[in-house]
Amino acid sequence: MIRDMYPQLSLATEIFLCAPISTATVERDFSTMNRILTDLRYRLTTEHLEQLMRISIEGPSDLNNDLKDLIIDCHEMNGNWYSWSIGSTPNDYVLAWRHTYNILLNKGIDATRLQWVWSVNRKDYGQYTAEEYWVGENYTHWLGINGFNGGSSANWSKWEWPNEILDNMMSRLHKLSSTKPMSLNAYATVGVRTGNTTDVQSKNEWLRQMCDYINNNNIKMASYNNVDGPNQDNMVFGGTHGDVIWNNFKAYSAYRNCLQSNDWIEPNITNPRLITDEQFADQAMVRESYLRPPQKHYICQYSGCGNRCSRKHKFSTVPVVDIKNCYRSLLYSAKLYCHYSCYICESCGRDDDDYHYYQCQGCGHVYCHDCCFK
Repeated sequence: MIRDMYPQLSLATEIFLCAPISTATVERDFSTMNRILTDLRYRLTTEHLEQLMRISIEGPSDLNNDLKDLIIDCHEMNGNWYSWSIGSTPNDYVLAWRHTYNILLNKGIDATRLQWVWSVNRKDYGQYTAEEYWVGENYTHWLGINGFNGGSSANWSKWEWPNEILDNMMSRLHKLSSTKPMSLNAYATVGVRTGNTTDVQSKNEWLRQMCDYINNNNIKMASYNNVDGPNQDNMVFGGTHGDVIWNNFKAYSAYRNCLQSNDWIEPNITNPRLITDEQFADQAMVRESYLRPPQKHYICQYSGCGNRCSRKHKFSTVPVVDIKNCYRSLLYSAKLYCHYSCYICESCGRDDDDYHYYQCQGCGHVYCHDCCFK
């Protein structure tokens, strides 16, 4: 009866019912997600997972642009504070590194667009040595080190000059590869040599010696970590100490003088991210420097509080607490700082495991790094 009344609609319905339905595309997407979200990467956020899946499924959007990038993946693996060092082995690390490297290489992202930096901490603090995490000559373009002078800012640190910080690990890395360029991916120094008072002269001398060290040891890239930490006056520009003033910001003349030499690449004013292919491939024997701009600090956003996040430490890193009370406690050791595991930013809602959180000592509210520092 209905077929007689609506013959064309009935025919369309029969055709639709016979159309093949497939979930292959969805299943492939889930397979891609499972390949990326492995046990070693269980801390990936939804946003990062989506980006990695898009790269894997669709490939890069445009390989003909001038974008060049360096990737420092799972750095300081010879420490004991990151997920890729805790609860996994060097073999896990190497397999994950090579797997990710091959994914991007197979998508056409070669060394002309992306270069990999294998970066260690300047000392072994974890269960394994840096050498045990070596990914191999064919799976990185750079060797890197992170090293900091903590001075008397903490009871576990002491004042060390650049050669005391870097010599040992530099020698060890050169034994792994004599052909890869060397980078200093994160370095900084406090100003407190003894006690708790900043010694501007000593910090200037440390910076001068580091400039000489970079030149004398053929370090091709250096990145100063221009951010103050709790009890650590690291900043060389825009901080609370210095011996010169530039654009109303305090700064250290030794760092300025170092960058004004002819050993460094100056940014392209029309396109600051652009360097030549020769420079990117380390054929021009040049060096780069990255200095984070001075950070402004938020005032505590809780109504009626008004404390400002500053190096006077009215905010401080969330302290160690009883890890048994943390809902993610099964994933971490009992020595872990809780700001890596069970805090949620009360401003933006961030709850990333792999992130620093700060607690206002005026009202006790907790904020992530991005909401405490701007």
